[in-house]
Amino acid sequence: MEQLITYYDNLTEREQRAFGYVYLNQRSAAKMKKKELAKSALVSKDVISSLIRKLGFDKYSSFIEFLNNDDERMLPIRHRAMKVLEVAPPKPTAAQQSGILRKSGKAICKARFIYILAEGDSRPVGSYLEYLLLTLGIKCLLMRDFSLADALTRAISSDELLILISPSGETPGLVDAARIARRGHVKTISLSAIPGSRIARYSSLNLCCKLEQEETGELGGNSRMDMLYLVETLIDGVQRARKSRSNHSD
Repeated sequence: MEQLITYYDNLTEREQRAFGYVYLNQRSAAKMKKKELAKSALVSKDVISSLIRKLGFDKYSSFIEFLNNDDERMLPIRHRAMKVLEVAPPKPTAAQQSGILRKSGKAICKARFIYILAEGDSRPVGSYLEYLLLTLGIKCLLMRDFSLADALTRAISSDELLILISPSGETPGLVDAARIARRGHVKTISLSAIPGSRIARYSSLNLCCKLEQEETGELGGNSRMDMLYLVETLIDGVQRARKSRSNHSD
């Protein structure tokens, strides 16, 4: 699959979701029929067909044959992308190791439903988070029509959760959403790359990569990788929270 990484940024969000599933589950995916793969990746068969064409395969059987003959070691998405960009993996920050991560994991586990807001270049990161949460059986939705963000934020209930993704922490629509949610006593988790941003100040919990200011003009290069790493760190916190709850219930 490493040979196909360079196609990733040219895929749609749903195609990226399917690619991510195959990448992380190559052995099992290689045994699936198209309908089974689509169901497992939470996409339609048409998305699988489109993905295969964009990856350069003329038919599904050719793609499956490639998966069966490819013995390269599977790596998480952050390492996959870093190999293409030739950047070093970001080091975990203090925030990622603190009680903020534990509280975020617990909040996600307790929420009745989770809404994810991400705009522009951050949307693939939001799509990846949505995919990982869904694979854990957690009900969530990435809002793809950002014009509905304001109405959603005002209507969300106290037992639901809002996750905001903004590398700069200053995306106007997301700052407004965080402010409205705070007034309505709705819990929010924000993922950003600059400490002390407005989104961080308005959010209930903020996980931050702590990049330098000049690195976050657009979500590309190091900042994209750090945000993906932050998503995976958050998912690790969710899994730890689940394990802790399970141990206590026993």
